[in-house]
Amino acid sequence: MTATPVGYDVFQSKRRKGLTLLSFILASTLFTSLTIYVDSYSIHQWEKEMDVGPIAMMAIGPNIISQTDNVQEINGITKVIDINYAYIEFVPLDSNNNMFCETWEFSADFFSEFSNTVELINGSLPTASNQIAFHSQYAQDRSITIGQMLNYTMDYEEFSIVTVVGIIDFINPSSEHAPSYFPTQAIISEGIIEPIRRDEKLVIEIDRRPLTPFNTGGSMGYLEDINNAIMRLDPFYEPEFGYSNYYVDNYLSQALFSFIQWQTLQRIAQLSRSAGIGLLVAFVIFLAIRNNINERRYESSMLIARGASEEKIQSIENRELALISLVSIPLGLLFGVLFSRVGIASIDFLVFDFAKVFTEPLMVTSESLVISGVSGLLLPIFVLVSYRMVYSTKKRVDESEGKLAKLSRILTYIRWDSIVLIGSFIALFMAFSAGNLIYSFPFLIPILVILPAVLFAALASLCTKALRRGSTILAASTSKITGFLPSAIGVRRLGKEASSAGPAMMVLVLSISLVWTSATLHSSIPTTKIGQTRFGIGADVSFYISQDYDSELDEFLTNITSYEGTEAAAIVRNVPLGLSATYSEGARITAINPLEYRNVGFDASGNPLNETTLDDSLRLLADTPSGAIITADIANIYELSVGDSFRAFQNSMSETNIVTFIVVDITDALPDTNLFRRIRIHYEHPSVNIIDSGFRVGKRAIWVNWNYINSTLNISTSDIRVCVRTKDNVNGTKLVEKLLEQGAGPIFQYNLWQSVSNVMDTYQSNSQYHIDRSVDSMLLGIEILVVFGSFLLYAAEGIRNRKREIALLHSLGADRNLIVKAQSAEMFVISFLSIIFLIIYTPVLIINNMSTHISSYEDYQFMFPITMILSVPWFLLLSILLFFIAAIAIFVIGIAFTTSKVNLAETLNASWTEAGPYGGDV
Repeated sequence: MTATPVGYDVFQSKRRKGLTLLSFILASTLFTSLTIYVDSYSIHQWEKEMDVGPIAMMAIGPNIISQTDNVQEINGITKVIDINYAYIEFVPLDSNNNMFCETWEFSADFFSEFSNTVELINGSLPTASNQIAFHSQYAQDRSITIGQMLNYTMDYEEFSIVTVVGIIDFINPSSEHAPSYFPTQAIISEGIIEPIRRDEKLVIEIDRRPLTPFNTGGSMGYLEDINNAIMRLDPFYEPEFGYSNYYVDNYLSQALFSFIQWQTLQRIAQLSRSAGIGLLVAFVIFLAIRNNINERRYESSMLIARGASEEKIQSIENRELALISLVSIPLGLLFGVLFSRVGIASIDFLVFDFAKVFTEPLMVTSESLVISGVSGLLLPIFVLVSYRMVYSTKKRVDESEGKLAKLSRILTYIRWDSIVLIGSFIALFMAFSAGNLIYSFPFLIPILVILPAVLFAALASLCTKALRRGSTILAASTSKITGFLPSAIGVRRLGKEASSAGPAMMVLVLSISLVWTSATLHSSIPTTKIGQTRFGIGADVSFYISQDYDSELDEFLTNITSYEGTEAAAIVRNVPLGLSATYSEGARITAINPLEYRNVGFDASGNPLNETTLDDSLRLLADTPSGAIITADIANIYELSVGDSFRAFQNSMSETNIVTFIVVDITDALPDTNLFRRIRIHYEHPSVNIIDSGFRVGKRAIWVNWNYINSTLNISTSDIRVCVRTKDNVNGTKLVEKLLEQGAGPIFQYNLWQSVSNVMDTYQSNSQYHIDRSVDSMLLGIEILVVFGSFLLYAAEGIRNRKREIALLHSLGADRNLIVKAQSAEMFVISFLSIIFLIIYTPVLIINNMSTHISSYEDYQFMFPITMILSVPWFLLLSILLFFIAAIAIFVIGIAFTTSKVNLAETLNASWTEAGPYGGDV
């Protein structure tokens, strides 16, 4: 008998090494594409952050102006101008209203070198010692006008006169994190501030050419060298402690640090979001390593028979895998660049502008190269170590044949998988049942993110074990569909101990689940945000009306309803009533016209009120003047039910008025109408009404009739809203713009208004939202390659055994169609089981991802009655499923036709019988 020689040199067995290389390239490509995409996209963030204006830094310290020439000589500094500032008291000659403000003294050199830092609004810049210019906002607040004369003093003893010659504004940098240059209210020319009264600063510009996003570490070092050089100019500098009286306010360093932080967090975030695909790649690498070692099994057995040690053989195998891993890194870098361009071209999930492939910048940083190289090495090493650990513990033992023994073996076989599965399922069920309460415990969020992966691992293990042990049952069950012989041969092949069918099926399931989750998130996140915004503002558009314009409400309402995009409008008032005389219970009482508001408002799911069960409640409220609709939390606190009455109190300086209401309905939550006013006021006036991120929207609310309240009590003050529902696909912001053009701005309280379209524009313009959708689009291509890689390994597994089976069937008279059916029967069972697994697991993954992603693009996380509004793009999901199944079917059938052509003499030689005693695949 002649054995087929099997070489073990690194450059032999091209198929084995090629498949292993392909799997390792997938790992390197995954990490490289993510980091290069973040790098390339971060160029826009670099431009935004580093736009700190013409002044790079300011140096502050006692008598620092004397160091001007020394600072100028520091390497990298191009401009140095000295300025002085002091706190001066001004008194208008025509009043006694003292003004104590920070005043800066600028020289003519400053205006010539940094002219683009000051914008002249009106008048002229001060050029004489008796002239001054004020900041526009300060001048407006103090009613300061050009030509006005002011007394000023710095020591409260001597007073001098200056004339206001200009109104100015400072052109501050556009970078969000760079501070304003001049937190001052006035500027004067040289000669007013006495040296003993002044503080000194140096305004510094540097050569910015060494600053580059390609090397942020070197850029930061360049800026730190300049900082340290300035600090060392202090005569009292202490080198051993690094202490200096000179302080450098370095705007570029702050912006660069912010950029590095943003870039690092993005890399971590995207690598974390891609953990599922990382698990897929790990599956494929596991299959590749097992296939690689199994392909060498005959060779290893022969070497052991000739006296070689297992350690030496494993060393040869490990060396080959290490060399393949090293080769995969540069190839992965190349493919990573290509896939990153797909992400750059994506403007939304599966929406591409391929012109960006050529117009958008490409950047590969040294950090990305290190991350890619280390990841490309560590993941294969980790999987290899896991493989060695798993198969080193496998032992063959003699087992009893009794029924009790069989039951014991089954329970032992699945006990840990079952424990993990049940535990993770219970934990997920409790988390989903808790709803919004889960956000009260932030430490639980990371656990919630990990749980689906744990659940999948347990399900995958159980499914793989069931597939191996139950292949005979599956063969019998599917014989009527695929035929007896194809089922007996193809389906029972899935039960082989070495079969990759289980892992390949898990790869297919997880790939489709991840793509389905991305597609559903893309559809559901905007739908949820629209629904929550409608519930939070009580309409599509909401205006907050100043009480001074209460008499003009009817005219304002007419202008709104005349807009062609308006469907309906209503007035809503939050009235100052309490459920106790002390107002301590915090309930919100809203007065409405029920029949009007039913055509305007939306419920917690974003559905129009007149299409929900609340419509009947509003009609009942309209028919019951003293009626009230209350939320369930208030009903529970005061033990109220439908038909009960309760009292509300109005406190005044002299008396407390009481009004009685009858409960006509109890509901879980009512539209807030006030939520985004809280946000807007907080942003514009941070000291006012700082909101709580845990605010429960729609709770502790009561709706009553405005006509009844107005006729019963004297309501002199109330928060007035005009809520508007627009027609479908109408941009509510356009309505606001039209009203502002008509001069309606003064009617709005604090210029407060909000629209769903405005909120969505802001929400979807968030860079994090755009990056996530683009990365999801990019990873789809990698997922497709991973699925093909897993099935390629599955097809390559035991290919010699497959050919022998085919050869035997040929020798027994089987035709080619029967052989193809036998090969395709495997695919049928894998696809069928994958769909079942998909139906079970995907909803869990989608709900979990939505609950953790829905508020990740906002500054505040409110607790809405409905955390997520599921919007399933059924056509897209079905298209994705059919694409994967069809692609795999064509692939497997093609493999089946290819492998059905065998040479009987070559395939049925004696070499296959020689491998038997040395052990088969594992």
